[in-house]
Amino acid sequence: MKKHYTPKRLLTGVILITMLCMTTVSLTNSGGAGGGNTNAPGENNCTQCHSGTLQTVGSSTYNNISFSSNFTGNGYIPDSVYTITFSYTHSGKSKFGYQMTCLEQSNNAMAGSFSLISGNNKSSITTATIGGAGRSYMRHTSSGNSGSGAITWSFKWTAPSSNVDTVVFYSIVNSTNSGGSTAGDIITERQFKIGPSTLLPTASSSASNTNPCQSSLVNFTGSGTNSPISYSWSLVGASPSMSNVQNPSAVYNFPGTYRAILTTTNAKGVSSPDTTIIVVKSAPSAFIFGGATRTICEGDSVQLSTSFGATNSYSWNKGGSGNSIWAKDTGDYFVSVSSTNGCEKVSNTVHVSFYTKPVGTLTSDASVFSDSSCAGSAIELEATAGFDSFYYYENGSLIASTDSNKQMVSFNATTTYGVQVRNSNGCLSDTTFYTVEARDKMDAPIINCTATTASSIEFSWTSVGAHMGYQVSLNNGTTWISPSSGAAGTTHLTSGLQPEDSVTLLVRAIDNAPCDYSLVGSKKCFSESCVQLNATANAVDSICKGDLWRVEINGLNGESYGLSLDGGMVFTDTIFEFNPTITGTYLVMVTDSNNLVCPALPIQIPLVVDDIHDIELKTDKIGSYCEGENITFSANDSIENFDFYYNQSLVQSSASNTYENSSMSNNDSVFVVVSKGKCTDTSQMNYVQIELPANASFTNSRDRSTYTFVPDNSTYSSYTWDFGDGSATSNDVSPVHDYASDEGQNVNVSLEVVTANNCVNDSTESINLPLFSNVKELQLLGLEVYPNPVGDILQLKNTSSKPMKISIISISGELLMERTLGVDFTSISVNHLDAGIYILQVISDGKESSMRIIKK
Repeated sequence: MKKHYTPKRLLTGVILITMLCMTTVSLTNSGGAGGGNTNAPGENNCTQCHSGTLQTVGSSTYNNISFSSNFTGNGYIPDSVYTITFSYTHSGKSKFGYQMTCLEQSNNAMAGSFSLISGNNKSSITTATIGGAGRSYMRHTSSGNSGSGAITWSFKWTAPSSNVDTVVFYSIVNSTNSGGSTAGDIITERQFKIGPSTLLPTASSSASNTNPCQSSLVNFTGSGTNSPISYSWSLVGASPSMSNVQNPSAVYNFPGTYRAILTTTNAKGVSSPDTTIIVVKSAPSAFIFGGATRTICEGDSVQLSTSFGATNSYSWNKGGSGNSIWAKDTGDYFVSVSSTNGCEKVSNTVHVSFYTKPVGTLTSDASVFSDSSCAGSAIELEATAGFDSFYYYENGSLIASTDSNKQMVSFNATTTYGVQVRNSNGCLSDTTFYTVEARDKMDAPIINCTATTASSIEFSWTSVGAHMGYQVSLNNGTTWISPSSGAAGTTHLTSGLQPEDSVTLLVRAIDNAPCDYSLVGSKKCFSESCVQLNATANAVDSICKGDLWRVEINGLNGESYGLSLDGGMVFTDTIFEFNPTITGTYLVMVTDSNNLVCPALPIQIPLVVDDIHDIELKTDKIGSYCEGENITFSANDSIENFDFYYNQSLVQSSASNTYENSSMSNNDSVFVVVSKGKCTDTSQMNYVQIELPANASFTNSRDRSTYTFVPDNSTYSSYTWDFGDGSATSNDVSPVHDYASDEGQNVNVSLEVVTANNCVNDSTESINLPLFSNVKELQLLGLEVYPNPVGDILQLKNTSSKPMKISIISISGELLMERTLGVDFTSISVNHLDAGIYILQVISDGKESSMRIIKK
């Protein structure tokens, strides 16, 4: 039986080590433990080294801890220094220790700082890093750990430099019996929360509209208690984004949820922030696409469109309630767009005007025969030259659309022709009509096959009415000759033929103009035939290029024959293979070796050679695409079937070699598998790049009536500025514009930007223009002018000691009146001036100034 025992030396060592650790804890911490033991968030407490359970709220020792200071207004004032008195009472205890830190309640960051009181050696300061952040601590010293049932520690605390709302003093006290061990220790924790002093201001914020429309003005109202002396607004997302006035105004140019945060300051410090939530509604898009001017042909119409929103309503100034209308009348067009959220926007103005309508004429080469021609002939119509397109009509039906002012037509009966012309502006004329009368041809000769041999055929025909002779043609009318029997003969002989040759003879009688000839008679006759071999061919009708094609000639067993392929050398193998390279009909000639005089038997074998050359998949654009832009992928054409795969999934299988997608994301992929007959091929993977939306925002600055506009991004391909005052647009990157003639008005300035990939975006900002008149400058010259606005008499008073030259000038720059004003009081009659705005110009002692006057 085995025995298990513990050596005495080992047991004795364990006991000694344990006692040494207990003694070390007690001795080491008599001067204060290291930081991080206040039971604050993320920290330990003294029970890790001392016996006993942590005493918290509700325990018998919890209220033995007291905390006091010289706070004013029941709280702290930022950056102020306070004396903290921290006490603990516990009957029967003589040894005490403590540790304390101060943290912000909102984020557990160190709140303020500690310092010692000169001459007080009962406390010391230590530090620790908790959660990656530094904290400082007050703790007892070896000179400050003894007392008879009670103890008090005092030290300095400097409040945070700014208002951080409530701070928490985390404290822990160890009361012992000074027995040299941790047995009997009592660990008690308590927290003390100190808020900002009631002597600090309390901020209060509000807004005129907490749910405004995009780009509309919001007025803020701020106030504070305890006599605030300054205000500080943080208006993130607005313009301006910050303000130091009590009641600022700002514009939110983009929809979204924003926070307007106000803090106030008085003689004691800064308040806690007060927040007003602003939810900005999106304004509808109201821009008519395309140019500012559209010119159309009279009778045509042009579509004017703005962006569609399913919940928007549209009202066009010339009628219409959709996002697009067809404009057929001249004038200015614009649309007002309203959304269901109550926001409204008026679009840009587009002007529509007409081009001049073209006029065309029509004649023909039949005019030399009093506008008549022979039935069955061809005539050439001729319209007025100098137009882009011509539309020819026959008895009201369109027969040709071309860019030529001449048109050949077949003429068979009296016909009324018409023409319309289209000029370079695309405008179509009214139809011009022109009639050609018909004259009938003589009847066609009736032809017969009179005599045939293996090498000749004789044709004959019946005589027609009064004629001037006959002509014949053996090449379908390409060339005409006299008959072999003479110009007036009625027979024609062809010889030198092969057996089974066919000959088609055309015959016409000669007549007077404009018909010139009779109708044409036609007859096909054959030479005597030979009996040919009865051979057939057997082969597949399609292969892929590079494959062997097998051909079998049947029906020649026991016959004497010779074979040739497409005019090549003669051979006798009835089964043969080769590699065709092109699609076509291959000709096998079978010659009867016993009857060489007879023609060989032709056997036509059709074959389709399918071939796919280096399949390519291309996009319709080089470079990146715009977000939402339609992308067209094109593969080689002349292929039977195209299987398009989008992101590895089959999305289209058809005979079309193109695939379109307008909702692709960056780095999406497309490839195509093609098939043609017996052949297939797969393209490479095509990845698309999508460009991020362009930033069309901008800022402006003013020097008197001159405004300078600067885009947020100046690297785009083009910029189009609309200054909102009816003036011409600008394509400068950062234009300068003078609003002198628009003072006191509200203008909407818009910017449209186009990136290198032709991606378009725009933005609009509303500007309230101030008055720019120079009334104060006139007063400095010594001139008083009243009343303004003026009725019939304008009063002028020269308070200087110098004469003045007075001029009244129209807005267009025309001098209307000029006076010299002495050192006196003068009245000027302006009853002859029309109501409106005029410029009063003053020159005195070489100095010039001006102001605007309004004539009622």
